[in-house]
Amino acid sequence: MGPFIFALVHLALGEKEKAIDDLERAYRERADPDIVGIKVEPLLDPLRGEPRFERLVAKVLGSAENKSPGGR
Repeated sequence: MGPFIFALVHLALGEKEKAIDDLERAYRERADPDIVGIKVEPLLDPLRGEPRFERLVAKVLGSAENKSPGGR
């Protein structure tokens, strides 16, 4: 199980900070492909508006755009 799934579990338990920790780990490790859906995943809605989460979304989207064929 990857860190993205752990983030969803922590979020279900109401542990927002731990959920963001897990999402940051998923981004750092680049081993969990689910992280690219961070902007649209409805299960992450409770984190929207959290400054740490929004910074992470910006980082993930920035790196995803840089990897796309047209994003050079």
